[in-house]
Amino acid sequence: TSKFLPQSLHWENFITVIFNSPIPRYIINSLFISLAIVFIQIITGALIAYAIVFMKFKGRGILFGIIMVTYMLPTAATYIPSYIILANQLLNTYTGLIISSSVSIFGIFLLRQAFMQVPSAMVEAAQIDGASHFRILHLVVFPMTKSSFITFGLMSFIASYNNYMWPSLITNDSDKYMVSQGLR
Repeated sequence: TSKFLPQSLHWENFITVIFNSPIPRYIINSLFISLAIVFIQIITGALIAYAIVFMKFKGRGILFGIIMVTYMLPTAATYIPSYIILANQLLNTYTGLIISSSVSIFGIFLLRQAFMQVPSAMVEAAQIDGASHFRILHLVVFPMTKSSFITFGLMSFIASYNNYMWPSLITNDSDKYMVSQGLR
């Protein structure tokens, strides 16, 4: 008969994992890289989505179309060009891992959809009052679309934390491994 719980608990195994293995380092690496990526993706996504929705310029529809076409491109198709771009100085670095994931097409799309729900009269009123675009984004648009930012942040964090293939391609130093690589 099989039992769900072991007959005796070996607490020394937890101590071994925490103090004598590289797993805590991998967790710290994953948290640092994922939080940095989320922070940068939220900023870049918000700025691009704001420009597409609230700024009037020629070709903004074409720009959004190009962004959406790149969303249809398989991620694996970008590995070789991205690797070549990073090959000079950014391979095997935290900076390379973070910068290579600094823009999320999904995030731009999600935030654009949320920003389109903000009444244009609110933005126009802020512009008449002399608010800059950054101030409008921060004080008008962000509070009205906070739930989309939270959703995007959580989804981005999970995707970054669980990413395996790209970090495996550009890092070979075990001190820079993320959890997914280290557990392999």
